[in-house]
Amino acid sequence: MMKPKVLLFTNKQAPGALANGTSIEKVGSEPGDGHQDGAKGKIVGSIGPVDPSPEYAGRYAYFVEWDDMPGLPVGVSDHRIRPIGL
Repeated sequence: MMKPKVLLFTNKQAPGALANGTSIEKVGSEPGDGHQDGAKGKIVGSIGPVDPSPEYAGRYAYFVEWDDMPGLPVGVSDHRIRPIGL
């Protein structure tokens, strides 16, 4: 029997975050990441600013639809993407 899959994300835009629809590219890739530096996508939602500890204060999490995976938003930390074409 096939188990249903659940996809959780938001299309809300957090105050102070990059705007939904902003074109981005991946930066700061690490081994095992699903997308490497230079991969392109668009922001479809954000949450934050996150404040669990001083080291992460003021950071955002973004939901990105990568160009090679349309319709499948993926959560990405703000330090792993940068806006392009602004």
